[in-house]
Amino acid sequence: MGRKKKETPTQKFIAGTEPVSIGEIDKAADNYRAARDSRMSELEEEIELQGKLLAVMRKHNLSKYIYDGYEVVVLDGDAKAKVKRVKEKAAVEA
Repeated sequence: MGRKKKETPTQKFIAGTEPVSIGEIDKAADNYRAARDSRMSELEEEIELQGKLLAVMRKHNLSKYIYDGYEVVVLDGDAKAKVKRVKEKAAVEA
């Protein structure tokens, strides 16, 4: 998985020069930042898993594969893979 970034400490201010702080905004911003950082780490894992899927598709020399109602398609000249749900009608015809 990707590298973990160090959490940077908050800057300290000289007494009397602190900016005005609104606790409600500070808390909301911290919650948003935590959710964003979590999503970004999940994105790194998703990219890694997509690479593994591409490697397996290349190993079996496939650009399209259907299983259990899903279709795996390799796009952009082997640079990206998508897994899509196959519509019922298309599944019956296949």
